[in-house]
This record gives sequence, structure tokens and C-alpha cells, in this order.
Amino acid sequence: MDPCNMKACLPGLGEGSALLHPDSRSHPRSLEKNAWRTFKESQCHHMLKHLHNGARITVQMPPTIEGHWVSTGCEVRSGPEFITRSYRFYHNNTFKAYQFYYGGNRCTNPIYTLVIRGKVRLRQASWIIRGGTEADYQLHNIQIIYHNEAVAGRISQLVNRTCPGFIPEDKPWEQNVSYDIWREENGYECIRALNFAMHELQLIRVEKQYLHHNLDHLVEELFLGDIHTDPAQRMYYRPSSYQPPLQNAKKVDATKEVAGGSTMGKQLYLGVLNDGSLAAITEQRERIKSWE
Repeated sequence: MDPCNMKACLPGLGEGSALLHPDSRSHPRSLEKNAWRTFKESQCHHMLKHLHNGARITVQMPPTIEGHWVSTGCEVRSGPEFITRSYRFYHNNTFKAYQFYYGGNRCTNPIYTLVIRGKVRLRQASWIIRGGTEADYQLHNIQIIYHNEAVAGRISQLVNRTCPGFIPEDKPWEQNVSYDIWREENGYECIRALNFAMHELQLIRVEKQYLHHNLDHLVEELFLGDIHTDPAQRMYYRPSSYQPPLQNAKKVDATKEVAGGSTMGKQLYLGVLNDGSLAAITEQRERIKSWE
């Protein structure tokens, strides 16, 4: 919330106001008192007072995105898709993003993971979305890791339709093995099967807030651009709003519950807080199997 400008807050401070003309016949001191009284009683003054005494949210411009950001719950996309995200941004503008996909809206049954590497560069403040910053990104590599045999077979068929022969029939993809599904030099054809795009990186916003006015309870949130509701249009859509925010992993409570407070949900959430390595994902899946 931006402090309002003086013309909006002080009635009479327009271009024809006596307050702006020293040769006015009115008494300057009297006008000052009246203007100040109006100012104090105005809604704008109330907002300014609220901001001064109790501001809990600030927007970073330009945003500082370096660090590790994670989902705070099970996110739902059209399709439907159920996903949690774990994104790392580095000082040299590169990033490594993990997108964990699940078979239900409680995010307890992982089916596959995408590992996305690339580079992002901030550009300018958005002219459309207040408080947002526009950015460009470049993908370097995308890998896929299956955690479900049936899903591996289904996606393999879709990939081969858009990219014939990409997955040999005599060498089907296996579970918990990392495969390159896209490289910078290969083009986008093979990844189209998943209706994948990272256009969310085209719109960025970072917010900081102190919970309950306590300086020890800082929460940092990273808002990225929204995803088109039609999966087939994702590659052509430029964000015009935001997804649910990611939180800075340093500030996230490691016992925060995903999946309605279940033990499995907590374990999955702790897995997202880790760097998402293949070993961690495999270990996570073994835990899940032991609970089934």
C-alpha cells in the first residue's frame, strides 16, 4: 500500500488552491490549521498512521530472490495437477527448480518430479501488475524422475507422440532414475507432452512481513506468475497475477503440515525442504511405501 499523494490527501491542495498561491487574501496560518485538521481526520491520514505504527508487509523493489524457496502446502493446478515446489536461485542468476507432482489433492502419493535448471534476469517494474517485477528466463536442462510405473508408461507414450522415437521401446524409462527430457540444444518438442512452461518466472514479487509485530518472526514470500488454466495454452501465456507464494526455507517451520497434518504429509514437506536430490527423493518414496 503506497502512501497517498498530498493532492489526494489534502482537499484544497489542487492547482487552483489558495494554499499554492502566496498572494492569496486568506490568512496562511489559518489555512494551515484547517488543512491540517482535514488531513488528520481524513481516511488517508488513518491509512498513513496504520502504516507507520503497524505495517506488517513490505514489497521489495527490485526483489531479492537469491536463496531457497518452498511451497507451504499442496498446490492445485488445472488438469488437475497437484504439486509442491522447491526453487533455488543463485547469485549468478542461475536457478534449480524442483516440481514434485502427486496423484491426489493431499500431495501424499508422488508420481513424478521435474528438475529444471536455467537462468533468470530481472528486467523492470511491471506496468500491469503493481508491485511486480518483469523478468526473462532461459532454460538449460529439464530432467524427469518417475515414482510410479503406470505414470512412467503413460507419459512415455505422450513424449513419443510429440517426439517420435525419443524413448526406445526396448529401453523403457525406469522408476527413480533421472532422465533428460529437454536440453537447450534440442528444442521444446519433447517437453510439450507435459504442457510444461516456466513462464511463472516472467513475473516476480517478494514480500516481507513480521508476524504479530515481532521482529524475530520474519516471513519472506516469493510470488511467481500464474499458470494458464488451459494447460495447452501455458507456452503462450504471459502471467497477469500470481500463484500461491513460496516461502523462504530459512524461515519455514520444519514441522509445518502438508496433507492435512498426516505423518506422511510432514515427511513429504521435510523432503521439499531438502535440496530435492535423487537420493532424497528415493528415500522419501521408500518411506511412503513402508507406510502404505
